[in-house]
Amino acid sequence: MAKGIINVKDFGAKADGINDDTKAIQAAINHAAPRSATTVYFPKGIYNIASFTATSNYLKNFCIAVHSNISIKGDGDETIIRLADHLFDKQDTSANAHIFFCEAAENVQFSDLLIDMNGSNNLVPRNVIKNSSAIFAYNGKNFTVRNVTIKNCAGTNMIDFQHEGTNFLIENCRFINGGNYVGNPTANKGQIDFSFVYSEWSHTIIQDNFIQQQNIDIALQNYTAGIDLHGSGSSATVNYIQSCLHAM
Repeated sequence: MAKGIINVKDFGAKADGINDDTKAIQAAINHAAPRSATTVYFPKGIYNIASFTATSNYLKNFCIAVHSNISIKGDGDETIIRLADHLFDKQDTSANAHIFFCEAAENVQFSDLLIDMNGSNNLVPRNVIKNSSAIFAYNGKNFTVRNVTIKNCAGTNMIDFQHEGTNFLIENCRFINGGNYVGNPTANKGQIDFSFVYSEWSHTIIQDNFIQQQNIDIALQNYTAGIDLHGSGSSATVNYIQSCLHAM
């Protein structure tokens, strides 16, 4: 193991698209000291996320918890972190969780990953709101998401940064299919409010990203926002947004 780099396969991750890699990934992250900068490296493969932890607040349920001073890094689109089939399509509202969850964390980076939220196999039932996000942060500062692809989200947001936080940068990322259209011909009719990127943090910068709903007929049936910013000093520049409302 190189100094400052932790390989998730050293902690039992299989990356075969079959075995549940959730606990192995969490063990690798837990091994990283929160007070020193560490890279948790995901070699190419398909990491199956098939379990989650329920908390007293269902909005804070998580698959993988991320702490401060950590970089989550892969090998580009060949590193696929994929939500398991039928994990979040049950009728109960508690059956949802964020893939990566951060609370009061600082100095966190995500780069060179593909996160497949597998929405076509986790469609939201009618009269139920699912809040599962690829990356969710509650309070914190100094976050970067760079060169990451996120696709097929059946939850409310792909990236969701809430409450009091500052300094959040998203650049050179791709966001494809979410909300009412999640990459298959069947509309996700149970999900009526969706944003690819939602942030309440101050000084959120969203630049040079590609955002697309690929099926216009389905995608535009319900409210779908590209970028939804609420924090002071925030901006979105030079982003390509197709087939959804460009909210600011």
